[in-house]
Amino acid sequence: MFISFLNHKFSLSKESFKKVRWELRFLFLLFPAFLIQCNTEQIVRENDGFVILEDISSVLNVSPETEYLSADPSATLSEIERTTSGWKRNEENVFDRGFSDDVFWLRIPLSNESSISDWHVTLRNNRLDFVDFFLVTENGIKSLSAGDYRHLPENADTSYPSFAFELPSREKATLYIRIQADVHLAFVLRLFPPEVFGAEKHLTAVIHCIFVILFLVFLIFQVRFNPSVRGWMEIYLSVGVLSIFLWAFCFSGEASRLLWPDSVWCKNNMHFVFGLLFEIFFSLFLTRYLQLKDFSPKLNFAFHIFIFAVGIAGIFLFFPFSNRSKVQAANLIMIVRNLLMIAGVVQCLRYRRFWVLYLTVSWLVIAAANFITFFMVMKLLPYNTFTLYSHLFAFPADLFAIVVSQIVRYRNLRRERDQLKEKVNELMRFSEATEGDSSAKRMRGLDITRILEDLVVYFRSEKPYLEEELSLGTVSEKLKIRPDQLSAILNKEMNTSFSLLINEYRVTEACRLLKDSPEKNLLEIAFQCGFGSRTNFNRVFKQFTDLAPIEYRKTEVAKKF
Repeated sequence: MFISFLNHKFSLSKESFKKVRWELRFLFLLFPAFLIQCNTEQIVRENDGFVILEDISSVLNVSPETEYLSADPSATLSEIERTTSGWKRNEENVFDRGFSDDVFWLRIPLSNESSISDWHVTLRNNRLDFVDFFLVTENGIKSLSAGDYRHLPENADTSYPSFAFELPSREKATLYIRIQADVHLAFVLRLFPPEVFGAEKHLTAVIHCIFVILFLVFLIFQVRFNPSVRGWMEIYLSVGVLSIFLWAFCFSGEASRLLWPDSVWCKNNMHFVFGLLFEIFFSLFLTRYLQLKDFSPKLNFAFHIFIFAVGIAGIFLFFPFSNRSKVQAANLIMIVRNLLMIAGVVQCLRYRRFWVLYLTVSWLVIAAANFITFFMVMKLLPYNTFTLYSHLFAFPADLFAIVVSQIVRYRNLRRERDQLKEKVNELMRFSEATEGDSSAKRMRGLDITRILEDLVVYFRSEKPYLEEELSLGTVSEKLKIRPDQLSAILNKEMNTSFSLLINEYRVTEACRLLKDSPEKNLLEIAFQCGFGSRTNFNRVFKQFTDLAPIEYRKTEVAKKF
């Protein structure tokens, strides 16, 4: 029923909707994968202060039984072992200390009453700077060092800190974990038996594959089935989507292990790099999607200043700023971009371009995910898989909303273009019928009908649009009105802008020359029709005709035969 509605609403091809249905199936499969991960934790049993390791086929969340201590950065394991005061019990399902520069030691007494001797403990947070594991048993100490500011341990299983240890059956040990980081310090302490840990890694790989396939489906749809694909706007969007996927791959996925296990700089900064690339290319996409160059030059200029500032911000990644400062800067960039986007949407709504609301839906999906993450950090929402990875849940829905918004925009712009052509033709017919009538009445204020008639006569007789440097001021001076008055008349009466109207006339003249002057090359026609370059000529011509100039000429030649 939903697919039928979209087909009726947007008139997409049958092949396109097959792709959409396929994509939707992946979206629905993604949710159970995450929900399975949410619901496999088992309540920990405790005895005499020891966490009991049992024969289980699920995950043990030991966060509530974990004791923690804020200690001096120089404190050693032997000093921590001798410390008896200051330890606090976590008592929550997540260890969450917010943004803190303190060094924390965690202590988990373990008693293995199972037949399993191999165990894995994980701290699922890719942004921890320094993490040291120490398993203290009667036979000695086993340790492992991990974290973003260190090379990944040899044969590491995950990008986030994890520690594989052996504790024979019926033996006891104490697990100490030292953590130092200047990011949001929050994670769940989980213990896995080997088979369950293997299933966890397999689920992570499946989720990675799903998102890769999802991006490929999006890319194939853009190239093969999306009728709105026509140039730079779609390239900017595709690069922006790729950047945000790579950001998620770095921030929440296995990029550190698979791509740069030995590069401290990449592990700490590549998610910021891809985040900045997303802001740049998505902002470029917005300037074209919202047609700011034609309808709001000032806002278009503001967007380009913002893009330049984001590019400059990328340079500061090479300076030793703290993670907290980088996060604050990234949040500020995101806020500014959202404000500019809202301003662009409002500008479109002023011109009754309601198709922009579909883009707003896409923005609201991501905004909701950001709010969920924010409320989780502020401890107003529980820390779980859904709130932690809300941005991953939002991506598929956001992609779908953007694709729909592109299609709706394309159909509406085509309808507006056809209406504009009809209005221009109607004015030309009206002007021909009244061309010999010199009894125009003078009225107070603006005589809009006379102004539009004079505009059509001026364009037909003198063809000023063939001049590349034609400006709004020149035309308004010819019509004896102010530039802002002419701009208002075009926007209100013809639902267009000055530049779009000029390009409409230029393309009409170019079509005539392409048909009637086969001896002229495309560059000659471009300059003769007022286009400053062949690139601009190709772009504008395709915008109005859905064909490149050379394709249009071939079509017209074929019609003659």
